[in-house]
Amino acid sequence: ASHFDGAYTYFAGSRFAWASNPGNWRALRETTQRRNLLFCPSVGPGYIDTRVRPWNGGNTISRRGGQHYDQVFGSALAASPDFISVTSFNEWHEGTQIEPATCIDDIDDSVAVAAAAAADDAMDKATADNNQGVRRRSSSSQTPYSPQQQHSRWSALLPKYQDYGQLSPHYYLDRTRHWARRFEGD
Repeated sequence: ASHFDGAYTYFAGSRFAWASNPGNWRALRETTQRRNLLFCPSVGPGYIDTRVRPWNGGNTISRRGGQHYDQVFGSALAASPDFISVTSFNEWHEGTQIEPATCIDDIDDSVAVAAAAAADDAMDKATADNNQGVRRRSSSSQTPYSPQQQHSRWSALLPKYQDYGQLSPHYYLDRTRHWARRFEGD
């Protein structure tokens, strides 16, 4: 560690490496202090990456309705770190996102129609780029689908990621603010 300023745990899953386990953060902090290095544990709301790594189910960590996030933030504070990082704001494919989220079924039909039209336009452009400029139709305004069909089509285009359940769309940002204030006060 002679050429580094400190240690950063990164992983939101506690089973990836010894340093990513919150149970080891106090010992890691003691080690960094002895060596005059900074320590930055990384917290996350949970972890599930089996959509992109189907073999990795053993590293899945349930959000438990927000309880996991609070637990790891508490562990991070207890280790007296120099910094705390959050993994991540928007990595939906790993289930670590904390950005505001709403279930697709809650989205207004006009938003779903616009999103489906934009997806159609993107597909048309990709098709045109791959077929020497031939487009299937001239614009999204000519789409043959009803708003209900557009909503269904848009929903079908989206991967089925876990949403926040009964928690508000801003729940994890609110909890991050809560824990940041506690960290600033320590």
